[in-house]
Amino acid sequence: MPPERTYDTKKIILFGIIILLIVAGIGFLIFRKINSSKPPTDQTNLFPYDGSTTPPGITGSGTSTGTIENPVSETTLASTTAERLRIIANYPVTGLYAFLQNKVTTEPKFDELTKQTVSVSRTTPINRVRFNAKQNGFLVEAEMTKNLITISQKTNTPIPNSEEIWFGNKGSAITYRSWDATNKTIATFSGTIPSPTSINYCQKPFTTILAKKSKGDEVKELQKYVNAKLSLNLTVDGAYGTKLVNAIKPLQQVLALTPTGKYDQELINTINTDCTNIIAALIQKTAGVQKVTGDFIEPGIIRGDVSPDGTQLFYLKPSASGGVVGIITDSVGKNPKQVFSSPFTEWKPQWVNATTIALTTLASSEADGYMYFLNPTTGDFQKVIGPVRGLTTLVNPSASTVLMSSSANKRFSLATYTVATGTTNPRDLSTLPAKCTWQNDTVVFCAVPQEISSGQYPDDWYQGLVTFNDSFWSIDITQNSTTNIVSPSQKFDARDLLVSPDGAYLYFINKIDGTLWSYRMDQD
Repeated sequence: MPPERTYDTKKIILFGIIILLIVAGIGFLIFRKINSSKPPTDQTNLFPYDGSTTPPGITGSGTSTGTIENPVSETTLASTTAERLRIIANYPVTGLYAFLQNKVTTEPKFDELTKQTVSVSRTTPINRVRFNAKQNGFLVEAEMTKNLITISQKTNTPIPNSEEIWFGNKGSAITYRSWDATNKTIATFSGTIPSPTSINYCQKPFTTILAKKSKGDEVKELQKYVNAKLSLNLTVDGAYGTKLVNAIKPLQQVLALTPTGKYDQELINTINTDCTNIIAALIQKTAGVQKVTGDFIEPGIIRGDVSPDGTQLFYLKPSASGGVVGIITDSVGKNPKQVFSSPFTEWKPQWVNATTIALTTLASSEADGYMYFLNPTTGDFQKVIGPVRGLTTLVNPSASTVLMSSSANKRFSLATYTVATGTTNPRDLSTLPAKCTWQNDTVVFCAVPQEISSGQYPDDWYQGLVTFNDSFWSIDITQNSTTNIVSPSQKFDARDLLVSPDGAYLYFINKIDGTLWSYRMDQD
């Protein structure tokens, strides 16, 4: 019989381990290649806190009215040197809404008729910014002037720890987004606060003596005022015609003036005073601390955005088949209508204009990204950009230009993409669109890192693994120019940039500590 064969057990085990490692390595490379060609999975938890604890100081619960110690009491913050860069809230905030609100002021003026100095009331548009104090969920407002920032509490309804806020309906509809630790899902509460009644007259002060055949915008304002005061239906065409001439005497009678039929300085002063009183009465109706009223809408809403006019919401929620569906509702989450569905779940929406919602795949340095345009009315869904590694986007108001970033060699770069031609124009600055805001179709403001260390972008920044030290720039895509606005000495890692309606202020949140800041951009 042949001798019995013997085997070295250690060599067999070692050989087996080597084979397993080789197979695992090949499998990893195949898996990575497959995944790099697909849209990425979510790399970031939008609601990273566990939601298990209640912030200190809360004596109410849910959305009932309660009393919570405000992080910053109602006060006026004096800025004796009119600094351009100023802090608005020294505590964490979520969500911003910038607007102009008419403010009633009085000033002395010499009256030629009476030869006396009288007090004249005037309405002046003032910049205001509304935001949410994250700790307790109170809404706070800041009135912005060159020398002062006046802080006032807007609501007293505790809705604490919202990680995201959507403002709609001119700031009076607020959608709060937070983590429901009990049910392990994202909770969305849609609330409203009283808003001033909207009127189409008394929007501008009257300054010019008018007569028959006068034309222009001030005539239009007078026509709107006369229609409101006398319940008429004059055509608002800017032409001072016979019907407006005939309305002057009745208008003077309503205003307790001698009915001369002349549109003179006395009538102008009286109309301005009346308009000031009307605006003041409207503002007074919503003055003081308000209560947020509303209800929770369906749980598990993944992401969303508000229409530019503030009247509708678009959000993504899981579908029964495992993908997502896109839903449009009114500003408070009512009257839902499905306009989109996709087997892919990781989309970031931006509602650009009435006919365009941009949907961009969530970005990762390890995967190619894509951006599509969705028409919310027709449902048309068209690819615009992609594949681009690490793609993030911000679309201008007309949806003609896309500010985009891409990742390569552990860095990222910035470019603009022209939708009509499909051309990409690299930019000199390196930043992420999430650190930018369009002022209009051609000018975009950005916070730009002064230094960028090697890393996995944009993942590392979204996950909080790196912070930047920003300076602030504007980019004019028509002039193909960049302008440095300010390079602060303090460290800012800016997000949620927003320009005031008149372009006077640039607002932003410092990602490092959640505080709210403003930069005054006028030149005086």
